[in-house]
Amino acid sequence: MSDSKKIVLLAPPYMVGSKGHLPPLGVGYVAAFLEKNGYEVKIIDSIAYGWDVERTVKAVLDENPDAVGMSVVSSNRFSAIETMDLLKKNRPELLIFASGRHFHSNWESALSSVSSLDVIIHGEGEITCVEFLDNYFQGGGMKNVKGISYRSESGKPARNLDREPIKDLDSLPMPAWHLFDLESYTAVLEGEFETKAVGVISSRGCPYSCTFCDKQTFGGGYRSLGPNRIVEELHHVARDYGIRDVAFVDSTFTPNTKRVHGILDAMEENPPQLTWTCSCRANVLDEEMLRRMRAMGCWRIRIGIESGSERILEAIRKGIAKSDVNRAVRVADRLGFQVKAFFMVGHAGDTSETIEE
Repeated sequence: MSDSKKIVLLAPPYMVGSKGHLPPLGVGYVAAFLEKNGYEVKIIDSIAYGWDVERTVKAVLDENPDAVGMSVVSSNRFSAIETMDLLKKNRPELLIFASGRHFHSNWESALSSVSSLDVIIHGEGEITCVEFLDNYFQGGGMKNVKGISYRSESGKPARNLDREPIKDLDSLPMPAWHLFDLESYTAVLEGEFETKAVGVISSRGCPYSCTFCDKQTFGGGYRSLGPNRIVEELHHVARDYGIRDVAFVDSTFTPNTKRVHGILDAMEENPPQLTWTCSCRANVLDEEMLRRMRAMGCWRIRIGIESGSERILEAIRKGIAKSDVNRAVRVADRLGFQVKAFFMVGHAGDTSETIEE
C-alpha cells in the first residue's frame, strides 16, 4: 500500500513451562510478507517478555497501530480474548484479527461469542493477511477474500472459500528475524544449556496420515523449501544474529531420502557455521543418511515412535514398525547422535498391556 499502515502482530500472554521459548516463526513469516507489501510491522511477543494482559495491552496501544493480529492456540485463547476485549475497550475502532488452529476450527462460535474479534485468518496467513488488510483499508468488502471468516452485514458469522496452499515456498521472504528481540528468547542447546538456539522451518505439511495429527486441520499437503534456500537461511541466522544451533521444527525433516540428501549436498557446498537438530521418520533413516547428517553438524534426532505396540502403531496408521525404530536408534546411537523419542499414551485401543509395551 502507498499509504503505509502499522500492524502489530501479537503473541498473547500465557503461562510457559520451564523449557526455553523460541521465536514464533508463523508470526515472523506473516510479518515479513506484510513488510514486503508496504506495511509497517511490530512484533510483540508477550510470552517471551513475561508480560500479563494489562502490560501487553499498554504496549500495543503505545504503538498506535491501525490493526492488531494475534496468533492463538487453545492453551492461550482465554488470555487472547481478554487482550482483545481490553484493546477494544480502549480503542473501539481498532481492527483485530486472529489466526491459529483454535479459532480456525471454532470460527463460528468465536465470531458469535467474542465481539472484540473482527476477522479470523484460516490456513497459511501470508497472502491472506495482505489481501484482507488491503481490502479493509481501501474500503472494500470481505466477500472476495479467500481464507477468512468474519461477520456479514447481518452480523452473523460468514466464512469464505479457503485459500489454496502456497506451492512455491521459496517465493516467500524469510521470517522477519530483525523484528524479534532475540535476547528475550531463552531456548538453548539441551545438555549444554549455554548456546542460544532458534527454530527454522524448511517444509510445511506432511506426506503421512497418522490419525492423531493436526495436519488435517489446515491440509495443504507436503511442500518443501529448496535446499539452497534452506542453507541460505542457516547462514543468515548464524552470520547476522550469532545463532549457533537451530532446530528444524518441520513435522518431519526426513519424508524421503532424496530431500535429505539434496539438503546435505547444499550444506557440503556451503557449510553453515552452526549445529542442528531435526525430527525424523524411523522407517526412512539409514546409515548413509545418518552418517552424512552427523558430518554436517546434526547432533540430535527426534523420532516419533508413539507406541511400543505393533497393534497400536497399525491402528494409528503410523507407517512404521518396531523393527524400524530399533534399527534406526541403534545406528544413530553408534554414530554419536543423541536420540530423543516421542511417545503418546491414551491412543484409541490402548490397554495397560499396550502401554507397558
